[in-house]
Amino acid sequence: MNKLMKKVTTLLATVSMVASMGTTVFAAESYEANVGLLSNEAAAFLLEHGVNTSVFAASAMNIMDTLDEETSIANSYDESILALIDAAEANNFTDEQIQKYVEGLVSTPTTVVESENNGIATYAINRPLDDGIGYEVKSQPGYYQSTAYATLPTVNRASSSSSPSSGYMFFTVSSEAQNWGIDVGLWYASGSGIEAWRGCYTPQNQELETGEVISGLSAGDRVYMNAVVETNGYLRFRVLDADNFSNVYYDISYYVGDHDVYRTNACFNRQISLCNNDANFNTGAYMRNAQFSDAYIYSSSGYSRTLASNTQSNRRGVFGTNDTTAQQVTVNSYSPWYAENISIDF
Repeated sequence: MNKLMKKVTTLLATVSMVASMGTTVFAAESYEANVGLLSNEAAAFLLEHGVNTSVFAASAMNIMDTLDEETSIANSYDESILALIDAAEANNFTDEQIQKYVEGLVSTPTTVVESENNGIATYAINRPLDDGIGYEVKSQPGYYQSTAYATLPTVNRASSSSSPSSGYMFFTVSSEAQNWGIDVGLWYASGSGIEAWRGCYTPQNQELETGEVISGLSAGDRVYMNAVVETNGYLRFRVLDADNFSNVYYDISYYVGDHDVYRTNACFNRQISLCNNDANFNTGAYMRNAQFSDAYIYSSSGYSRTLASNTQSNRRGVFGTNDTTAQQVTVNSYSPWYAENISIDF
């Protein structure tokens, strides 16, 4: 029996035992995390908050169906729940929110993603020569997770223009030492004739890749965004319905361990940007009232809102390709540096 099959067999036996108990109690042993088994700390957290652990049973069967070791590692429940412990404390999540979060975690496995090289740089690292203007807040290095609520803006891409624009709300996760990064977030643009919000990611030197249309998302809707550098070397990025965490809009994992991005040295740059491929900032396009709020960063020593003390002074606030384009960004309101309401007009 191969290694992965042994892990799955153990998982199924554990799930069967838990389900037969008919309670929310997990066995008190320390479990391997690679295919969803939980450490004592994770299990105790679920027990404390009354999480119904029977939701893991169906997930075990999904793992049996795929038997893909790379995917199972990226779908480590233990990693995700340990990260949730910190986020739940920071955001004062209710037991119901935690239950919904776990339900979404096991019902919507992450997708391990890759891209082809083509020489494109991430927005945050390529500035000021990039094709977008907007607002950013970049953390100091040494954080493993960033979370924030986002309220979606009204977007007009000026699609009648010869060079329509696209809107973004995202994080750039990078390593300062290697000058490498990856954008992960939400993208508003047209694809297959449909203008809509989609999840997206752009590793440095690779193309923008997007997910399916997120149906139902429109201006004023709120989402919860979570980016975690896991101990297994993956960056996992998730977008959830802020009103129902079991509704997962986007969930991807990208291996960053070979780019010198680790839990001990990662930076998170939260950004709102309106971009134009031709660097044409006079098309009539706009984003109105794009908002981030309750933005937190997490390290081994604890968590904090993004503040002046843990962010980079030259990488927070309005940015443009030059002083003129920077003036096309309006700060409607902000709480430095953990919440902002931004409008951008081309």
